[in-house]
Amino acid sequence: MMRPTELKRVREQLGLTQQQLADALRTTRVSVARYEAGMRRIPGMVNVALDQLVRSSEVPMAG
Repeated sequence: MMRPTELKRVREQLGLTQQQLADALRTTRVSVARYEAGMRRIPGMVNVALDQLVRSSEVPMAG
C-alpha cells in the first residue's frame, strides 16, 4: 500500500498538480489532498492508476 508521502512524491515527479492527478483518477482535488495529508486511506485503484501513469512516464515509484 502506498503511503501519503509516496503519493505526493510520485505526483510531483510526474509534474502534476493535485487537480491534474484528481482529473486523471476521476476524483476531486480535495480527495487527493486528503490522501496526501494522510486524512483518508489511499484506495487500491489509486495505486493501480499511479502505477500505469508511472510506467507510461518512466518515473520510478520507489525512493
